[in-house]
Amino acid sequence: LRGLGSGRIGFAAGARGDGPGRRGHWVWSRGGPVVRAGSSPGCSGGAVVALTREEGKNGKLAELLEERGIAWVEVPCIAHAPGEDHAQLAGALEAGGWDYVVVTSPEAASVLLAAWEGAERPPTTVASVGASTSKALAQGGLPPVFQPSKATAATLAAELPVPLGGGTPKVLYPASARAATTLQEGLATRGFQVTRLNTYDTQPAVWDDATSAEAASASIVTFASPSAVKVWTDRVGTAQPAACIGETSGAAASKA
Repeated sequence: LRGLGSGRIGFAAGARGDGPGRRGHWVWSRGGPVVRAGSSPGCSGGAVVALTREEGKNGKLAELLEERGIAWVEVPCIAHAPGEDHAQLAGALEAGGWDYVVVTSPEAASVLLAAWEGAERPPTTVASVGASTSKALAQGGLPPVFQPSKATAATLAAELPVPLGGGTPKVLYPASARAATTLQEGLATRGFQVTRLNTYDTQPAVWDDATSAEAASASIVTFASPSAVKVWTDRVGTAQPAACIGETSGAAASKA
C-alpha cells in the first residue's frame, strides 16, 4: 500500500500542532504531516476514511473523525473466533504456577479476562505489551505489573524482568492462533519456559455487495492489524493510501 501522499505509510500519532490529536485534518506519518483530508464528502478533497477493525471496535476512531468533520465508513476486515486452546485457558489460570501471564493485544486481554472470571479470579500476575492492552486489562480488574518501553512483542520478550528466587521462570502466553512466534522464542532464549495457548483466531469478515462498494469508495484506509491488511489487499487492492496503528501493521502495509 502506498503512503499518504508521499510514498510513506502513515502512522497514528498523538496531539501535535494541527495533528489528529487536537485540531484540523492532518494525517501524520513518522516524517510529519503528509496529507490534509477534506472535512466532509461534499467539501474540497472529499476524503472518506475506511475503518477496518472488527465490527463494534471502530467507535473511538469514528468519534475522533466526526469531531473533525471527516467522513468515515466502517468496513470490518476481520472477525474473532475461539482458538483451538480456548477451553484450556481457565484451567491453566486456576492451576497457577505462572510467574507471568503475557498479553499482547486488547483482544487477548478480553479473552484472558473472561477466562479469569470463569476461573473465579485466581491470583494472576500479568505483563502487557502496550498501553491499549494495559488499559483493557486494568478496566477488567487485572492491572499489569509490567509494560515494555516499546509496544512490540520483541521488546516485551527482551525487557520482561526475570523473577527473583531462582529457578526457571514460567510464562503463560494466551495468543492469537495467527500470532508470530517472536515473543515465545525471545523469552525462551532468555531462559523462560513458555506455554502458548492459541485462545482465539482471526478470520476474514464476511462482506456483502454493499460493503464491497463502501470499501471501494474510500479514499484512505486505516489498519490496526496485519490480518486486516491482508483481507483488504486481497479484496480491494492497494490503490488507497494507508494509515496504520503500530509498527507491525505498518510493516504489513508497506510489504503489500
